[in-house]
Amino acid sequence: LDQISSPRTVKYDNMEIYIQREGLQLGPPYTLDEAKTFLADGLLLPNDMAWCEGMREWAPLSNILPVMEKTSHILPPPSAPTEQVTTVELASSCFDLAIGFQESYAGLLQELQHADLDGQVVNFGQVWIELICLGIFAVEYGLEDTLKTGPRGAVLNAYHAHLKRLQIDGVANVYELISNRFMIYENSVNARHPHGIAWNVGETFAIFCGAELSTRLVMIGSTLFNQIVGYIHRWIHEIGVENISE
Repeated sequence: LDQISSPRTVKYDNMEIYIQREGLQLGPPYTLDEAKTFLADGLLLPNDMAWCEGMREWAPLSNILPVMEKTSHILPPPSAPTEQVTTVELASSCFDLAIGFQESYAGLLQELQHADLDGQVVNFGQVWIELICLGIFAVEYGLEDTLKTGPRGAVLNAYHAHLKRLQIDGVANVYELISNRFMIYENSVNARHPHGIAWNVGETFAIFCGAELSTRLVMIGSTLFNQIVGYIHRWIHEIGVENISE
């Protein structure tokens, strides 16, 4: 297991779960569905230790499966157009994508309400707001990271034009909040990250939620960030930078 003792960047497709019992690895890496099936059949045990890329340390299988299952069901992006798309159209679709992830957040919150958050008391209304902010940031990061060439500035400007009109119940100035979160998330991305960018983002997310000691919230933030950035990467590559016009 030396090759996986230091987690690297999370793979976006076909996430593999490594499982140990009493220090010995059990079989090859498992998919999420395999791990769930074998756990239900008793071939894997709730206290077996599990790890996948993006996690800082091993954790009991029963602790990480609910997080993985919930974050695996975030909405896929809209179908990639087969013809040219303008920067304004792309930004609008990205905004719709970021807001559309809210449908998956309800499931995450339900799971969290029955979860052990390492003794931390959280405001679930605040967690909801932070999930929205994280999703919006992840989309922007994915755009910045993928559009190394082409009209990146125009797409981001149009994306922010949508964000400035966004309203969230209970938040007086949504764009100010988002801008603050972006600045801090960007600092966490640019900081040294021995456990990976995603884990830094997850730790920052947990702090925003008021539960910096909650490993579960860190995992949720980390996994969501990677899932969303992965969607954006794949989507832009399907479109082709050359097919984005101003």
